[in-house]
Order: sequence, then structure tokens, then C-alpha cells
Amino acid sequence: MPAENAPDSRREDAPPSGALPIASVIGARNLLIIIITMPLFFLGAFLAALFIFGPKEAREAARADAPARAAFPEPRQPIALPAGARVSAMTLDGDRLALSVETEAGASRVIIYDLAAGAVAAEIPLETADGRR
Repeated sequence: MPAENAPDSRREDAPPSGALPIASVIGARNLLIIIITMPLFFLGAFLAALFIFGPKEAREAARADAPARAAFPEPRQPIALPAGARVSAMTLDGDRLALSVETEAGASRVIIYDLAAGAVAAEIPLETADGRR
């Protein structure tokens, strides 16, 4: 096969090959500028988004507590517990607060407190299956 007819891998009309074919299209200088500035642009965009949206989220979280405090007025009637009793658990459901109270004698009861009315809504004594309180 003559050398004239052999395919030349370095022909000018062939697409560039190698690691940086894009460099020959847009220029090596422009490629370096893109490589350096692109991460800086994304970092700046991320910091701008954090600056714009970050503090708003913190303000929203602070405002979220305000309605909860305003929704329940101060108790009009204190919850009366027997001497030596302690609250062992409590649960909030809507505007009702359930308190599980244990006395020194070992008796247990649940007190349902209506926060909107500011008064005890119900008091439920708890006893075991054998009738002990």
C-alpha cells in the first residue's frame, strides 16, 4: 500500500482527538477562564441564595412561636394538685392539656385542662384491675 493512499491520522479536516478537543474549538485561554470562573459563579449564586432565603426562614421560625403563645391565654384557674402529688406525664392535643398525676400514696389520675376556657375540663381517677387506685 503506497504511503500516499494510507489514511493520515493528522489530516486537517478530521475532528480533533485527544483530551482537550474543546480547547481547540473555543480556545485554550477561554477554557481556562471558564474552568476558573464557573465554580466561583456557582459559589456566589449559592451564597446569594443563602443570604436571600436563609434569614427569611429564621424569621419565619421565630414567628411560628408567636401564634402558639397568643392562642392560649394565661390560666384563669390554677390546676390544684393534692399535697405531695407530682405530674408524671403531660400531653397537648388541640386546646386540651392532659396531665398524668401521681400522689405520694400511689394513686394516679388524669386531669384534662381546657386551655381555651382556662379551667379543668375533667378529672379521671386511674385504678388497677383489682380495684386499687
